[in-house]
Amino acid sequence: MTERSARPRPARAPALFALLLVVAALPGAAGLASADDAGVAITNVTVSTERPSPGQLVEVRTTVRKAGNRSGTAEITDIYVRPEGGSNERARVENVGTVAGGQSLTVPLSVSFGSPGVKQLRVFVVGRSADGGLFHRKYPLTVVVDENGPGLNIKAENPSVGGETAVSVNVTNGASERLRDVRLAVNGSNVTVENPERIAARLEPGAERSFAYTATFESAPSTIEAALRYTTVEGQSRTVTEDATIGAGRLASAGDRPQIEVSVADAVPGATRPVNVTVANGLDHDVRQIRVVAASPSASFDVSERVRATLPAGETVTLGFPARVDEAGSYPVEVTLAYTDEGVRRRVNRTFRATFGAPANPAEIALTGTEAVATGGSLEISATAGNVGSTDAEAVVVSVPGAGDVAPADYFVGGIDSSDFASFTLRTSLSGNVSSVPLEVRYVADGVERNFTTEVPVERRTVRRPDAGGGGGLPLVPAAAVVGVLVLAGVLYRVRG
Repeated sequence: MTERSARPRPARAPALFALLLVVAALPGAAGLASADDAGVAITNVTVSTERPSPGQLVEVRTTVRKAGNRSGTAEITDIYVRPEGGSNERARVENVGTVAGGQSLTVPLSVSFGSPGVKQLRVFVVGRSADGGLFHRKYPLTVVVDENGPGLNIKAENPSVGGETAVSVNVTNGASERLRDVRLAVNGSNVTVENPERIAARLEPGAERSFAYTATFESAPSTIEAALRYTTVEGQSRTVTEDATIGAGRLASAGDRPQIEVSVADAVPGATRPVNVTVANGLDHDVRQIRVVAASPSASFDVSERVRATLPAGETVTLGFPARVDEAGSYPVEVTLAYTDEGVRRRVNRTFRATFGAPANPAEIALTGTEAVATGGSLEISATAGNVGSTDAEAVVVSVPGAGDVAPADYFVGGIDSSDFASFTLRTSLSGNVSSVPLEVRYVADGVERNFTTEVPVERRTVRRPDAGGGGGLPLVPAAAVVGVLVLAGVLYRVRG
């Protein structure tokens, strides 16, 4: 028998090790390892109510677990719920906490559904692994919302842009229990709703009720949104919502209506100024029963409503609304125009950003050449009041308030035109020595009263009296005696003559 020599087997371990090194060096391999190293999974998602009613608040409980063979802790940063294929979040919780190897974490989120039907959702978990890597997990969730809850139906009759449209919301109680404290609020986009909230004490099982609203659509299409809030017999508060798109392709053009514009005159802050609302009838026929209302959260209106019987086709009218603001600036002005167009009552609502400006150089009174002279028991104050502003100053009054040894006194200067002046002398009395006296100036600039006070130093002058001493002079006699002597002399002259 021929003896064969034994051949050594090839060393396979080094080759396998080299293959692993090549795989590890491939792009993306490290990322795969990091994701696996997180060891975090969503193990279960449950809903507190199997078939919730529309508007009922339910809890979605998400359980997250970290594998027991993974070291370190994983940080759960966010858990949120979204519709399948959508980005609108129904609920979210942040900074959830950490979970270690072999441990679980259950987190509740509260959600509600405004309408019945099958809701396909996704639960997302976001976190960081022990080595800082970011991971995402998601879990499918299906919720069936009961058809037997309250239902809403929205209808709009003959909608048109700019006109008042009758909107009705029909509420049906499909539940087997009574609804209490029923509140229905209607709002929307590109629409204004008058008195948007309605209330009812109760709505019995199987009953329905229609609520009427008046809406004004600003453009086409518009969306009406209705929210029904109620209390169950168990005392739980729930909300059901419904929306409807109104007038897609059926509303009249927004240009087919009268237009409104707003302008505001400049005035001194605090003064009354006109807010002018111009209404232009661009229609080919007259409009009637015109009513314009102006309001602002920042301005005080003396008159907020104006009416006019008719505005002919193609004409405009400007209506003034006197208003005041405390400071110059840009403020919102809300204007509502209501009118009748061929028997149909319509409305236009607009909010303007109006500029309440101030004059660059309003009336301002300055005093020059001021002098106060005290002589005996009297005091004279003289000065020139000049208007250094670009508008007229009205009702200029100078006065001494009067206090202590000085009696009060006023002097009415009157109006002073722009860049003009007026001189005055104010007289009052003194009962003692004063070194200065206050002089107050009051005037009206653009309807606003202004005032300032300046302190005027007092100059005292002595009254010169005749010298009573020395001889050779005639004795002083009363003036009446002198007059009598002169009259007597005249009589004697005539007698002798």
